[in-house]
Amino acid sequence: MKIKILIVLSVLISFLNFAYAEDPFSRSFSTPSTVTGDLTLTDDGSDAVHPMMKYDVAKYFVKGVIVSLEGSIAVMSIPGGKDYIMFPGDPIGNDLHTIKSIDQDYIIVGKNSSDEEITISVSNPLLATNLSGM
Repeated sequence: MKIKILIVLSVLISFLNFAYAEDPFSRSFSTPSTVTGDLTLTDDGSDAVHPMMKYDVAKYFVKGVIVSLEGSIAVMSIPGGKDYIMFPGDPIGNDLHTIKSIDQDYIIVGKNSSDEEITISVSNPLLATNLSGM
């Protein structure tokens, strides 16, 4: 009987490491990429420049955001393009903008060299409704 209990306990203890979820705001799931070579914008559809750094910042839109005490992320894309997970501090646009902050309804992007800031609203923001009237 004691042997069965020890076996069950050892199996349970071995699976405890798999019980904890990974931090969704961590970048440990991806390896950082290094960009080498010329970063000139090409119109031929070349993959030389990341899509989130290829166009004017006004062409990007925010599909959704997650804001918590642990951090914030935004799901962004261009019309008809792939979705990308973006973090504060990530570069965006072809004019050296970075994501300054991510809020529930918008993100703020700006340049490090100037005080210029641009607000990009979430395309389908969650509207707070009064459910007490039901």
